[in-house]
Amino acid sequence: MLIALILIFIAVPALEIYLFIRVGALIGAGPTVALAFLAAGVGVAVIRTQAPRAIGRARDGLRRGVAPVAEVLDGLALAAAGCLLILPGFFTDLVGLLLLVPWIRRTLGHALLYRALKPAAARPGSGATSVVDGAFEVVEGSRAPDRPDAGPRLPPAP
Repeated sequence: MLIALILIFIAVPALEIYLFIRVGALIGAGPTVALAFLAAGVGVAVIRTQAPRAIGRARDGLRRGVAPVAEVLDGLALAAAGCLLILPGFFTDLVGLLLLVPWIRRTLGHALLYRALKPAAARPGSGATSVVDGAFEVVEGSRAPDRPDAGPRLPPAP
């Protein structure tokens, strides 16, 4: 986690400064600044046009009774793309433009969802195990009656 923070707060701005200098040397200062403003305009346009559409798709999913997970992830990726395009810099613009590609958004969303739903025991370095140690005592006559409204019952242990 510390390495990720170092990359975000030190390496990315350093890369952005380097790219600004290189692009400015290639095409000049005026066109470089114009490209930065153009990317910011595209970012604002993406947020203004795509955010209402993503919210509408999520509402439609809720009305149909379906959890709109894909629509929410798609909307978050579009919002991130717009924000990255608004930030000045060519690296963040490239990442923002990549997030505008639908199959990249879906692939990234599936990967993030898989990682979030992965059991803690399966994550490397989590220290969690799937073994639960405990004791129990069977008390005769304490079993709930077999009624439909008795609630869910646990399956028998293997």
